[in-house]
Amino acid sequence: MDPAHEFDGATLTVPLTDDLLPGAANDTDIDARIEGLLAATQARRLLLDMAAVRNLRSMGIGALIQVHTACRSRGVPLALCGLDPDVARVFRATALTRVFPVYASADEARAASRWETGSDGG
Repeated sequence: MDPAHEFDGATLTVPLTDDLLPGAANDTDIDARIEGLLAATQARRLLLDMAAVRNLRSMGIGALIQVHTACRSRGVPLALCGLDPDVARVFRATALTRVFPVYASADEARAASRWETGSDGG
């Protein structure tokens, strides 16, 4: 089953949970599922809503990097939103905030006219 998602004609928003990321007991091939959603919707931007992610393991980071790579090859900007404080610390410590634009909320990300890496979500 594909993760629940929203598509507004331009931005595909996919909420992630701990269970959907690699390393969880019942993880899924999230990067392949997101690539399928991108192909089906022809989205011009991808927003991963991480509000329900509390534990980000190295395999989950690897999956996010794979999604990032797939988006770059398609010319689709990718941003993240709703990072839990502990997950945000991991992103800062590993310099992933230089790779992924990060916004405080989905609404803030959708309102941003252009997604740039290094955003801290205000």
